[in-house]
Amino acid sequence: MKPWYEPYQIIDENQDAEIQTQATLLSEELAELQVAVTFPSPCVPQKITLLFKTPCVETFSIWGTGLRMRQYLPTDWGKVGSKSRLASGAPLHSILSQDGENRMTFALSDAKTPCQLRSGVNEETSTLFTEVILFTSPIAPLDHYRVTVRLDRTCEPFGDTARRVDAWWQTDCGYPAAPVPTAAKMPVYSTWYSFHNDVEAEAVFKQCEMAKALGMDTVIVDAGWEMEGPERTFAYCGDWVPAKGKFPNMKAFSDRVHALGMKVMFWFSVPFVGKRSRAYEIFQDMLLGIHQDEGENSCYRLDPRYPEVRAYLVEIYRHAMLEWGIDGFKLDFIDSFEPRPTTPETDPRRDIVSLEDAIDRLLEEVTAALRAINPDVLIEFRQTYTGPVIRKYGNMFRVFDCPNDLLRNRFAMGELRTLMGNAAVHSDMLEWHDGDTKESVARQLLSTLFMVPQVSVRVHELSKEHYRVLQNYLTLWREHQAVLLDGDFRAYDPVAHYSRMTSQKDGTLIAVAYFDTPLELGEAFEKILFFNATAKERLTLRPDLPEATSYTCRIYNCVGELISEETRALEKGICDFPVPDGGRVELCKN
Repeated sequence: MKPWYEPYQIIDENQDAEIQTQATLLSEELAELQVAVTFPSPCVPQKITLLFKTPCVETFSIWGTGLRMRQYLPTDWGKVGSKSRLASGAPLHSILSQDGENRMTFALSDAKTPCQLRSGVNEETSTLFTEVILFTSPIAPLDHYRVTVRLDRTCEPFGDTARRVDAWWQTDCGYPAAPVPTAAKMPVYSTWYSFHNDVEAEAVFKQCEMAKALGMDTVIVDAGWEMEGPERTFAYCGDWVPAKGKFPNMKAFSDRVHALGMKVMFWFSVPFVGKRSRAYEIFQDMLLGIHQDEGENSCYRLDPRYPEVRAYLVEIYRHAMLEWGIDGFKLDFIDSFEPRPTTPETDPRRDIVSLEDAIDRLLEEVTAALRAINPDVLIEFRQTYTGPVIRKYGNMFRVFDCPNDLLRNRFAMGELRTLMGNAAVHSDMLEWHDGDTKESVARQLLSTLFMVPQVSVRVHELSKEHYRVLQNYLTLWREHQAVLLDGDFRAYDPVAHYSRMTSQKDGTLIAVAYFDTPLELGEAFEKILFFNATAKERLTLRPDLPEATSYTCRIYNCVGELISEETRALEKGICDFPVPDGGRVELCKN
């Protein structure tokens, strides 16, 4: 019988490739499998699959990046998992028990080469078959390849396992995360949902004045500044010249916003070059293919394997920072650097063969140029480009677009915060209908409590109640930022898309209940903030303390009004609090 840490089977689609594996047992529950592949001559590798099997004993769900909330155990003829490459996802895949404990986690040391990790139940044997598939997309020719597969079956909360993988990537695999400037962890006003492409300097500045008063310290001017008119199109991408009718003087706009005490960031779609741009005429034979085929409004994708393309993009961003006086960049659509069938296989003008290597080089050149100007330049990347390699370059990582979707924001918060440690993880931009209830707005805000909030509403159009909810939330968030972002973060019940989350630091515990389940309390914290995002009118605490501890308990509603105050002794058992929907109970130790 093979040891638990060896592959059940190796399936090689290459001809005459030699594959050698060597396992190292680091502990009884942790092993590393070194895989070395030698090809008879340089070639574009075909798929190599390592097939592992895990008995379905206390297995309940799968967890990892890119699952899009598909966490069920599928069949082996319909396996579910995640794809990973430099510009999208991360090579990690976990099998969990129903209470969220790790049963087996697979991770790869190579976070650049396209791969896929997926699982499915074999019904004949009640065994979970997991495939680690290498070379899932064409890459540059290789004559050899090495990768380490990390296998961890430690029975512990899934977040602990994921954090160790993250540390392994940073320390052993050569993917140290970029430093995070203070400004990257401050609340943001975004123009995207509030204006879309219909942005202009005066309207944005008006929002900045009100956003700063609410506690937002950065503005991201999203798409639309580069084109006249409000239409939704990428046809004008590529030149990155401000539309004179919208932003006649970028430096003057930046200076005005800076005078408010806010940072300024602008959106750039990195790969896109539209047919209506001058850049298209220059680079039309240096493209990866078409992104949107809309006739004269078509948009294409630049190929970073050409040094001219990389140099052009670097200079675009340098110019914006130097001439406009901006503080950062929302560098979008990195995961759209993908070849199309029409992409030429070879071109002597390219100085890099591998697309993944070229994306890496582009980001290295861009960030080096910008950090030479300002070491604390803000660089935002969006899901799915949030993996180990990308973290070398970005310092703000935002949830994938999910307008008005508190469930998706919450789910992504649990995933990204668990896997990315104390990185500056940002919420998707928050918006809501002006007819929604204040409690519903509060729940949407609470779905992002453990991230840096990005807000995208027209503040001057908010109702009085909605304004008070947002003001209450941002005031609390800023007051407790250190606990929320830098504390010991925990997300519980991933298969329920996280029933509750907590973070603790320096004697303070902050918790949010998203379902009507008790919060376990095994320690007498100095201060506890327990938020109600259940859509019910109750929160339940289950203390298990060594002795009775007296707390002053104050209950607030979603706009921050004090509802009640009492003294309660907590020791063991169930404690119910009549907390309004979207509100909180604060417990201060006496």
